[in-house]
Amino acid sequence: IKYYPTVAGDFRMYVTMGCCAPHPNVGFPEEIHQMMESKLLIEGTPFPLKILSAEMMSNRSIAIGAALRSVIAGSENDIDIYFRDAHNNPTSVDMLNFPKIKFYLWDVAKDRNVSLSQEEGGPLSIQIIETNLDKVKIRINMTLAGTYNLNILLNDEHVMGSPFPRVYVHAAKASAQNVVCSGIGIRQGSKNTSYPFKITLKDIYNNP
Repeated sequence: IKYYPTVAGDFRMYVTMGCCAPHPNVGFPEEIHQMMESKLLIEGTPFPLKILSAEMMSNRSIAIGAALRSVIAGSENDIDIYFRDAHNNPTSVDMLNFPKIKFYLWDVAKDRNVSLSQEEGGPLSIQIIETNLDKVKIRINMTLAGTYNLNILLNDEHVMGSPFPRVYVHAAKASAQNVVCSGIGIRQGSKNTSYPFKITLKDIYNNP
């Protein structure tokens, strides 16, 4: 007998000599009872069966987190990446051979990659803050507002859903030190005359 299981877990295997219960489709417990009464089950049934998950597949692993849709500039945002096998079963990896993680944002408006880290004067910070046999947690901080495609790769292969389209980085709250006033009204004025001026709100990272 050869079979091909795709769902990992602990099961009980029933093996019969013959087709099926005399009255099928009456519910599994009743079918088992009928097969026992009809002596269709072979001796030793049910057999305990443990099906293990297969090795991790990058393109079946999944990423979860609000940062896959939108974030606030300068805020810390966590994304959990859960390892899955070819049949979407949760699986684990070898800590001594942990998957290589690559993460980057693609600026939709400027049509270019954002890779410069905050340590190098850039807008993006990425940290791996937790590693487990079955998942990894990464923390991102992006200070440049805009619309991006978010790419997450394991061993140079995209996880399921990556690149995640149109991730919005919204400006933080207005910062008084970066607010700009412009117009004739801030330089002169006279009685009974209207002199307009413009206030441009910007956050601490100079995002409008």
